[in-house]
Amino acid sequence: MPRGIRSGLTLAEWPEEDRLLWQAAFETDDIFDDRDRGSHLAEATRANYLRDYGHWLTFVAEHHPDRLASRPVDRVDPEIVAEYAELTGASCRDRTVATRIERLYRVVIAFDPHGDHRWIYQLSRRIARRATDLPRRTAPSDDLAALGRDLMVQAVANADATGRISQEDAKSYRDGLMIALLAAVPVRRRTLAGLRIGEHLVRSGDGWQLGIPAELTKTGAALDYVLSRSLSASVDVFLERFRPAYSGADNHNGLWPSTHGRPMAANTILQSVTRRTEAAFGFPVSPHRFRNAAATFLTVHAPENARAAKDLLGHATFATTEKHYIAAQSRIAGRALAAAVRRLALAANASRRQTDSGDRQVQSPGG
Repeated sequence: MPRGIRSGLTLAEWPEEDRLLWQAAFETDDIFDDRDRGSHLAEATRANYLRDYGHWLTFVAEHHPDRLASRPVDRVDPEIVAEYAELTGASCRDRTVATRIERLYRVVIAFDPHGDHRWIYQLSRRIARRATDLPRRTAPSDDLAALGRDLMVQAVANADATGRISQEDAKSYRDGLMIALLAAVPVRRRTLAGLRIGEHLVRSGDGWQLGIPAELTKTGAALDYVLSRSLSASVDVFLERFRPAYSGADNHNGLWPSTHGRPMAANTILQSVTRRTEAAFGFPVSPHRFRNAAATFLTVHAPENARAAKDLLGHATFATTEKHYIAAQSRIAGRALAAAVRRLALAANASRRQTDSGDRQVQSPGG
């Protein structure tokens, strides 16, 4: 199955008609708006619709580019939406798929309030009913990283479009960077809250490096991470453009400024991360679950380096990490078994069709 959709088009990248419809439906402030229009929704809700409609447009552009020339509502037919749901399900759980389909429905009825689009909502409900809520759920590390990137890209696009950095844009970029950093460097929440610019986040050539002293780690062992080029570039943008937008940020060197003129507390970080992930995936992912996602991702995609997860997570022994490796391997085995069962079922069906065809030929008058 193909990989899922990793990121969505920003509003500036949308086709012109989609962009104009969005502005008319979600950005006007007319008290006579139709009840299905979206201009009176909370800003966070509109941001979710914007991001997920961008995912839809990415899918259309990559898999049905000829459809971009059609009217936005004409692109939405059962066959295409079903394909979109299946592709999204390649990397997301059913509840996330259901949420994205429902948000597509909300945008479409805002674009075309009098059209018959109820079937989209019904599809989202069918997908939601088959979803299984598992305890302590998480999302794949690459999906978490993509969410962080999406939040940062959207914040930059909004700031560039308006010529100013709003408080919401500053929060979106900060939270996006936090999520992207956690996806690559899954430190514990207390460690994340304690990071200080110039003490723990320091320049390393053209990029940035995290040097975490023993007193900030649970195991009492110092940790050291070199950030990737792209993540370092995001840090640069944050420090130059978005962090200064917080009142009182110049009075402290905490990496994550709050709106109260001081660094974010660990509990506030928890609230921000879980709120963003729940909005994106349909379930909250706490900072600690990023650690499980990282261990699983590493063992699935590079099982020969599974023991490296111990060092990535700062565990004292591999025994703490090993349970994630076993869980990942069991999922691989489960997928292999399911694939084998499907192959056997297909072979049996083909054999049965061939037998039925032979029987019909024997029974035919000319046989």
